[in-house]
Amino acid sequence: MAPRPDLADLLTQLSREINPRGDLGSTLQAVVDCLHRQLPADHLVGIVSLVRGGHVETRACSAPLVQELDRVQRSTGQGPCLHVLEKEPVVAVDVLQHEQRWSDYVPRALALGVRAQLAVRLTVDERPWGAINVYCTQAERIDPHVERLVTLFAVHAAVAVERSLREDNLRAALQTRKLIGQAVGLVMERFGLDAELAFRYLVRLSSNSNVKLREVAGELVGEANNRA
Repeated sequence: MAPRPDLADLLTQLSREINPRGDLGSTLQAVVDCLHRQLPADHLVGIVSLVRGGHVETRACSAPLVQELDRVQRSTGQGPCLHVLEKEPVVAVDVLQHEQRWSDYVPRALALGVRAQLAVRLTVDERPWGAINVYCTQAERIDPHVERLVTLFAVHAAVAVERSLREDNLRAALQTRKLIGQAVGLVMERFGLDAELAFRYLVRLSSNSNVKLREVAGELVGEANNRA
């Protein structure tokens, strides 16, 4: 194993690399890259998040193999990743070939070269948001130091995720406000209405068509841009 990293140094690197980031995707990839550099060479890292329907989606990874292993867990409905989202917050699986809990997942993971696996839940707003997954392709056991490091790292990663989610939501809200303002202006000009009546007109369109107000506004602005 490579020299064991100091947790304080790792968290300092994480803070330095993530602070300049803004959107969630960049933040998640920075988290993966930062952690991956500190682990042994045969340890692959990925982050998944929960999506609608209780499914998981790979959001960042250190190698394409991570995406394939995540996909196998989705398709079989089994594996450490799904287990930490539903039951225990941390699962370390040594000697994967001897694991009995996931009979459909284990043979396929072994065929892809996995020998041991670690999954740690990411909790955001006190709810399971996703997980950090570590796949070992040579070592058959998860070093206790690696488990502790990833577990503590996940706490700080969750804070970064929460911040990025808030910033993404704020940007989306500002963009929506801008779009609706443009649509209100178009309606005012087209029908000779004041701002309040123009906004009510958009709300009525949204309600009657069962389409979100933002989408109604976007369609009007898009049509205006096409005409221009």
